[in-house]
Amino acid sequence: MQQSRIIKWLINLALLSILLLVGLLFVFRERVADLSRSETTVEWTTVSGRDKLGREFVWTAQLSKALSAGTQFRLRLTGQTRILYLIFTDTELRVQEHTGSQTEQVLGRAAWPTALKAGTQLQVTKMLDSVSVFLNGQRVLPVPCSLEEWQGGVWETTGMTALPAAFSYQKLDTFLFTDDFMHGEGELGEWKPASGTWTVYALKNPIRSANPFSFWGRGGDAVARTGYWFWRNYEFATTVHPLPDGGFGVFFCQLDDRTRYEVKWQPATGDAKASLRLSKVSGGQTTVLAEKPELFLPTLWLQLRVAQIEGVITVYVDDRLVLQFTDPTPLLGGAIGLWTSGERGAVFDDVIVKPVDAVSVGLAEGKDSPLLHDIVVSIGSPNSGTEKRRRLTLVGLVRQNAQVSVTAKGLSGAGAWVELHARQNGAGDHVGFRVSTGHAGPVAELVLHRTGQTTVLDRTSLPKLPDRARVSLHVQDDEAWGCLDDTMTCFTSGVDLMTKGVCSVLTATDGPVTVEQFGQEPELPLPTIENRVETFTHETSMQGWSSPRLEWVPERCQDTLQYWHRSDFWQDFAVSVDRQTLTDQELTREWGLALRATDQNGDAPVAQAVVVRQDNAEQIRFTFGKAPEQTKRLPLTTTLTSIGIEKRYHRLLVRVNGAVVANQPLPADLQGLCHIGRIGEGSSDAWAQAITVSAAGLKTYSFKEAPADWVPAAGTWEITNRWQCDPRWSFFAGYQNPGVACNWNKRRHGRNVTLEFFAGPKMDAERGKKYEYAADINAVICGDGRDIASGYSFMLGGWDDTGSYIVRGDKVLAENKAIIIPRMSSTHRRWFHVRIRREDDVLTWWIDGAKVASVTDPAPLNGDRFALWTWNNGIMVAQVRVSTDIDFTAAATPVEIPNTPTTPYDSKPAAATK
Repeated sequence: MQQSRIIKWLINLALLSILLLVGLLFVFRERVADLSRSETTVEWTTVSGRDKLGREFVWTAQLSKALSAGTQFRLRLTGQTRILYLIFTDTELRVQEHTGSQTEQVLGRAAWPTALKAGTQLQVTKMLDSVSVFLNGQRVLPVPCSLEEWQGGVWETTGMTALPAAFSYQKLDTFLFTDDFMHGEGELGEWKPASGTWTVYALKNPIRSANPFSFWGRGGDAVARTGYWFWRNYEFATTVHPLPDGGFGVFFCQLDDRTRYEVKWQPATGDAKASLRLSKVSGGQTTVLAEKPELFLPTLWLQLRVAQIEGVITVYVDDRLVLQFTDPTPLLGGAIGLWTSGERGAVFDDVIVKPVDAVSVGLAEGKDSPLLHDIVVSIGSPNSGTEKRRRLTLVGLVRQNAQVSVTAKGLSGAGAWVELHARQNGAGDHVGFRVSTGHAGPVAELVLHRTGQTTVLDRTSLPKLPDRARVSLHVQDDEAWGCLDDTMTCFTSGVDLMTKGVCSVLTATDGPVTVEQFGQEPELPLPTIENRVETFTHETSMQGWSSPRLEWVPERCQDTLQYWHRSDFWQDFAVSVDRQTLTDQELTREWGLALRATDQNGDAPVAQAVVVRQDNAEQIRFTFGKAPEQTKRLPLTTTLTSIGIEKRYHRLLVRVNGAVVANQPLPADLQGLCHIGRIGEGSSDAWAQAITVSAAGLKTYSFKEAPADWVPAAGTWEITNRWQCDPRWSFFAGYQNPGVACNWNKRRHGRNVTLEFFAGPKMDAERGKKYEYAADINAVICGDGRDIASGYSFMLGGWDDTGSYIVRGDKVLAENKAIIIPRMSSTHRRWFHVRIRREDDVLTWWIDGAKVASVTDPAPLNGDRFALWTWNNGIMVAQVRVSTDIDFTAAATPVEIPNTPTTPYDSKPAAATK
């Protein structure tokens, strides 16, 4: 009996479910019918349409005759939950959104700036989060729209049997264009010269040369173009070397010969100063949008970068913001171009075009920014009470992996809170990070909001909040974490909301928190260390700087063979081992990764992630300090494919098969300088291929690209051959005789810095057959960017190769008479590995792994620039690597007119004459 009741109950439940489903289908059908019956006051006739629309597209209607008074047509776009109507009349444009028979909203309207006549192009541009209408390539009206799939669209008319227009549809996709001009002789690739003379310039032996190709334009107003009219919201960067009396520049968003943006630099002429100018060309008329005096020298490479997103135009020189302008009627997009003037013109290299992926808006000046959608939303219900919140959303950047950040003021106030959202879709789902002063004290929470439900993923109590702080939310693949002033407070993995979405910030409209800066950028893996140049990998004498195997130095520690990476790591890093690459290796019972703070031979690691094999089973052993209780073990239950360890935002993470299995506070010993090691024997070549090292605050120069980060202050610096007897091999070189050759780097280093480079003397057979002239392979750190004597010089073979010296100004701090450049035939193909470190007040120097000298300066210098230099000589530089404790890739210092720098040779230090 009981069983039959249960069966009846299940049958009734099934019938009820079927009836409910039928009802929902009926309601949905009626809702769609309501949407379709909207705008029924006039009769509309379909003239063109598409069943499937891309996520982003441009749909163009080109009129064959003028639109007469009183006539109108429209584009109807059907989405999952709404319909958009773009209604065109002879006098105005109107955009309406319909989400049901009772819900209709005008999103925007605008009058036409000019009459709609024959030949007029109307371009409807649908982006993921917006719809814009352009008139002949210039924007008339932008409106935000919901993030959802758009199922189809039709053009419709009323009062006309046919619309006098031709239609074209262009799907938009993410694009990337790069060109380093490695083309065959006479081949220009995708570039089309429009005027002047353009040639690909190549060194005599490009196969065995660093950066052998470039693009040279000259002769009056020379222009070369590439790209497509539908490229939009992109940034365009190129390196450029202006030649004497020549101007240079770039075109972007070029729709035709009469419509574009341009950035041009002209040298000083007469009373006119040299200046960089941003202009808009529309209908053949040029309007200057922004201008700034700027000096560039014909001896320098530089990087010029422009970006345009929804009318916000920025111009950078060497990553330094120079010009900015917001165009209220921006261009749709378009091709790019290179421009030069003058008989000699300019040389270009390393072109890259990609979508704009990072923006930052100051709220004081960005109140009316087209990149911000600013609304007030109400949370709660009339019965329980509502709270008004201000939501700021960044427009035009819809991403899956993103970092969203704000600088917030007032966080220490009573009831203060700020909340960041990423991956926010049209349904309101998002990953969130909230910092607040709760009743129990300050707290940080990482949350997932989905289908109306909020789940706390991680929660951390905080100390007293500062009044002003940088709050950031990071989402990368299935991981999310939140930071307060760049310190990770919350972390989670396994996030299953993997959709693209917008980023936003919420604050209380009447609360104490104000947002001063709001930005978004892609959350990318740390950059991998460049450790090889393919051109040189097979040459035995060049293995030291082109073989990954030789980056690792063997060391015996506690009866275990360990290999330590030769570089210093001052900031975050990630290192991983691909087990599959080591399949053919007979791994020891214990193998894995290790970290330590010093590089003293035999020092024990501070942290480890080691695979231990015992009784035919494997487990992972983690060590987060030197105490026994800081060691943990994890049995392996799946096949091991990789193991990794990361230093990230003051935390230490261990990964197994890519997933985080341990997350601990960073040990105090690893807060500053870190060294990365590997444990385990086997083929060094296989291990080198299996290990990937990525790091922040570290930059390697192999001179494959144009040397845009360098300022040759004295002497000649260029790509040239090292050996007169074998001119096939070319490298970056500096030389001057007599006098100083000095090349400053434009970037700033921090208080703590490590500089390493591979260099050798340039052959000069007229001065000696066995390098009797070899001397002065030198570097300076902590300088002022002008005078070598302002910093610490490290002089290999200084004072006519009488020894090696650490010099401050004209005072020798340390010397080693035994370390010189051998003046013999063995130096012919030798590359010296020079490694210099400043850690607080201690200066240390190594040559080819052997310590030259170490000295403490009780009153250390505060300079932040470094340079390579020589005296009465020439040096060849194969690779330079700098690692420091600040963002070395930040904006470069403005270039000053180089002066002949003062050196330690300008006066004769007493210690050097001993």
